[in-house]
Amino acid sequence: MGQLRAFIDGLRALGHQEGRAFTMEHRFADGDAKRLAALADELVHANVDLILATSQPVVNAARRVTKSIPIGGRMTDDPVRTGAAQSLPRPGGR
Repeated sequence: MGQLRAFIDGLRALGHQEGRAFTMEHRFADGDAKRLAALADELVHANVDLILATSQPVVNAARRVTKSIPIGGRMTDDPVRTGAAQSLPRPGGR
């Protein structure tokens, strides 16, 4: 929860207030990696604009269910090497 709070605080410092400039749809697997795919799928069906992942397994689960929604977050692996990004400056290749 500390990472999420830091992210929201960082957005606020940039002038983006939760509930005004953006809303968040929270999903938590509570340590059960088997739930990640279903939770990521819920976010895709909620038509979110971005999936914010707090671990590599969450990034991987989100990548399996969407190619159109940007995925941001803390990664433990090299995103270019793993295929999660085409390059660091232009992750989506656009």
